[in-house]
Amino acid sequence: MPKVIVDDITHKSILRIISQWRGKLTWKLLCERVTRECELKNNISRHTLLAYQEIEIAYSERKKMLNSEGSHHQLIPEDKQLENVYNRIDKLEIDKKRLQSELNAMREQVVRWMYNLYQMGLNMDEMNAPMPIGVNKEELISRNIPKNVDPQKLNESLPKITRAADNRRKRSRYDY
Repeated sequence: MPKVIVDDITHKSILRIISQWRGKLTWKLLCERVTRECELKNNISRHTLLAYQEIEIAYSERKKMLNSEGSHHQLIPEDKQLENVYNRIDKLEIDKKRLQSELNAMREQVVRWMYNLYQMGLNMDEMNAPMPIGVNKEELISRNIPKNVDPQKLNESLPKITRAADNRRKRSRYDY
Protein backbone atom coordinates (compact mmCIF):
# COMPACT_ATOMS: atom_id res chain seq x y z
CA MET A 1 0.00 0.00 0.00
CA PRO A 2 1.57 3.36 -0.98
CA LYS A 3 2.35 5.90 1.71
CA VAL A 4 0.00 8.88 1.93
CA ILE A 5 1.92 12.10 1.42
CA VAL A 6 0.60 15.26 3.05
CA ASP A 7 0.75 18.19 0.62
CA ASP A 8 0.32 21.90 1.47
CA ILE A 9 -3.45 21.93 1.04
CA THR A 10 -3.93 18.79 3.10
CA HIS A 11 -1.52 20.11 5.73
CA LYS A 12 -3.57 23.30 6.17
CA SER A 13 -6.78 21.28 6.27
CA ILE A 14 -5.36 19.03 9.00
CA LEU A 15 -4.35 22.05 11.09
CA ARG A 16 -7.84 23.53 10.61
CA ILE A 17 -9.49 20.25 11.62
CA ILE A 18 -7.37 20.09 14.78
CA SER A 19 -8.07 23.73 15.72
CA GLN A 20 -11.83 23.26 15.32
CA TRP A 21 -11.99 19.88 17.06
CA ARG A 22 -14.75 19.40 19.64
CA GLY A 23 -15.06 16.48 22.01
CA LYS A 24 -12.63 13.65 22.63
CA LEU A 25 -9.45 13.92 20.57
CA THR A 26 -7.42 10.80 19.79
CA TRP A 27 -5.02 9.97 16.99
CA LYS A 28 -7.37 7.32 15.69
CA LEU A 29 -10.34 9.70 15.53
CA LEU A 30 -8.19 12.41 13.98
CA CYS A 31 -6.85 10.05 11.30
CA GLU A 32 -10.38 8.91 10.42
CA ARG A 33 -11.68 12.46 10.17
CA VAL A 34 -8.70 13.68 8.13
CA THR A 35 -9.16 10.78 5.71
CA ARG A 36 -12.85 11.53 5.38
CA GLU A 37 -12.72 15.35 5.16
CA CYS A 38 -9.65 15.55 2.91
CA GLU A 39 -11.13 12.81 0.71
CA LEU A 40 -7.96 10.72 0.74
CA LYS A 41 -7.94 7.41 -1.13
CA ASN A 42 -6.05 5.59 1.63
CA ASN A 43 -6.39 5.90 5.37
CA ILE A 44 -3.80 8.25 6.80
CA SER A 45 -1.82 6.89 9.74
CA ARG A 46 -0.79 8.41 13.01
CA HIS A 47 2.85 7.96 12.05
CA THR A 48 2.34 9.97 8.88
CA LEU A 49 0.84 12.81 10.89
CA LEU A 50 3.61 12.60 13.50
CA ALA A 51 6.17 13.19 10.73
CA TYR A 52 4.99 16.81 10.62
CA GLN A 53 6.05 18.80 13.67
CA GLU A 54 3.40 21.51 13.24
CA ILE A 55 0.65 18.89 13.24
CA GLU A 56 2.09 17.18 16.31
CA ILE A 57 2.34 20.49 18.20
CA ALA A 58 -1.18 21.53 17.15
CA TYR A 59 -2.51 18.14 18.28
CA SER A 60 -0.86 18.29 21.69
CA GLU A 61 -1.90 21.92 22.30
CA ARG A 62 -5.50 21.23 21.29
CA LYS A 63 -5.57 18.12 23.45
CA LYS A 64 -4.35 20.16 26.44
CA MET A 65 -7.00 22.81 25.76
CA LEU A 66 -9.77 20.24 25.49
CA ASN A 67 -8.64 18.51 28.68
CA SER A 68 -8.51 21.81 30.58
CA GLU A 69 -12.03 22.70 29.41
CA GLY A 70 -13.33 19.42 30.81
CA SER A 71 -17.08 19.13 30.41
CA HIS A 72 -17.45 22.78 29.47
CA HIS A 73 -20.55 22.31 27.35
CA GLN A 74 -22.53 19.13 27.94
CA LEU A 75 -25.27 19.11 25.32
CA ILE A 76 -28.28 17.00 24.60
CA PRO A 77 -27.82 15.82 20.99
CA GLU A 78 -31.32 16.99 19.94
CA ASP A 79 -30.88 20.54 21.22
CA LYS A 80 -29.49 22.21 18.09
CA GLN A 81 -30.41 25.74 19.17
CA LEU A 82 -28.44 25.38 22.37
CA GLU A 83 -25.56 23.86 20.43
CA ASN A 84 -25.58 26.87 18.08
CA VAL A 85 -25.53 29.24 21.05
CA TYR A 86 -22.56 27.42 22.59
CA ASN A 87 -20.74 27.45 19.24
CA ARG A 88 -21.35 31.20 19.01
CA ILE A 89 -20.02 31.67 22.55
CA ASP A 90 -16.91 29.63 21.71
CA LYS A 91 -16.27 31.71 18.57
CA LEU A 92 -16.70 34.94 20.55
CA GLU A 93 -14.26 33.70 23.21
CA ILE A 94 -11.71 32.88 20.50
CA ASP A 95 -12.21 36.35 18.98
CA LYS A 96 -11.80 37.91 22.42
CA LYS A 97 -8.48 36.14 22.95
CA ARG A 98 -7.30 37.19 19.49
CA LEU A 99 -8.28 40.83 20.09
CA GLN A 100 -6.59 40.82 23.49
CA SER A 101 -3.36 39.57 21.94
CA GLU A 102 -3.60 42.24 19.22
CA LEU A 103 -4.14 44.91 21.88
CA ASN A 104 -1.12 43.68 23.83
CA ALA A 105 0.94 43.72 20.64
CA MET A 106 -0.12 47.32 19.98
CA ARG A 107 0.77 48.37 23.52
CA GLU A 108 4.19 46.77 23.25
CA GLN A 109 4.71 48.43 19.88
CA VAL A 110 3.97 51.85 21.39
CA VAL A 111 6.45 51.15 24.20
CA ARG A 112 9.08 50.16 21.62
CA TRP A 113 8.45 53.31 19.62
CA MET A 114 8.74 55.43 22.76
CA TYR A 115 12.01 53.72 23.62
CA ASN A 116 13.40 54.18 20.11
CA LEU A 117 12.38 57.85 20.07
CA TYR A 118 14.04 58.25 23.44
CA GLN A 119 17.24 56.66 22.07
CA MET A 120 17.11 59.09 19.15
CA GLY A 121 17.35 61.95 21.61
CA LEU A 122 13.78 63.01 22.17
CA ASN A 123 12.96 63.45 25.84
CA MET A 124 9.62 62.75 27.50
CA ASP A 125 8.52 66.40 27.31
CA GLU A 126 9.02 66.42 23.54
CA MET A 127 7.20 63.09 23.16
CA ASN A 128 4.27 64.30 25.28
CA ALA A 129 3.89 67.57 23.37
CA PRO A 130 0.36 68.12 22.04
CA MET A 131 -0.37 67.26 18.45
CA PRO A 132 -0.42 70.15 15.98
CA ILE A 133 -3.76 71.66 15.05
CA GLY A 134 -5.24 70.11 11.92
CA VAL A 135 -4.06 66.54 12.57
CA ASN A 136 -6.98 64.13 12.33
CA LYS A 137 -6.64 62.13 15.56
CA GLU A 138 -9.53 59.76 14.72
CA GLU A 139 -7.79 58.74 11.48
CA LEU A 140 -4.55 58.00 13.35
CA ILE A 141 -6.38 55.99 16.00
CA SER A 142 -8.30 53.89 13.46
CA ARG A 143 -5.17 52.65 11.64
CA ASN A 144 -4.21 48.97 11.96
CA ILE A 145 -0.88 47.53 13.05
CA PRO A 146 1.56 47.71 10.13
CA LYS A 147 2.03 44.41 8.32
CA ASN A 148 5.81 44.56 8.73
CA VAL A 149 5.52 44.31 12.54
CA ASP A 150 6.38 40.87 13.85
CA PRO A 151 4.12 40.11 16.86
CA GLN A 152 6.71 37.65 18.25
CA LYS A 153 9.33 40.38 18.48
CA LEU A 154 6.88 42.65 20.29
CA ASN A 155 7.13 40.35 23.30
CA GLU A 156 10.83 41.05 23.81
CA SER A 157 11.46 42.91 27.03
CA LEU A 158 12.72 46.47 26.88
CA PRO A 159 14.60 48.40 29.55
CA LYS A 160 12.39 50.48 31.84
CA ILE A 161 12.49 54.17 30.95
CA THR A 162 11.80 56.52 33.83
CA ARG A 163 11.31 60.24 33.94
CA ALA A 164 14.38 60.54 36.21
CA ALA A 165 16.57 58.78 33.65
CA ASP A 166 15.17 61.06 30.96
CA ASN A 167 16.04 64.20 32.93
CA ARG A 168 19.63 63.02 33.46
CA ARG A 169 20.12 62.40 29.78
CA LYS A 170 18.79 65.64 28.22
CA ARG A 171 20.69 65.49 24.98
CA SER A 172 19.42 66.85 21.74
CA ARG A 173 18.62 64.73 18.73
CA TYR A 174 21.71 66.12 16.98
CA ASP A 175 24.20 64.61 19.49
CA TYR A 176 25.01 61.44 17.55
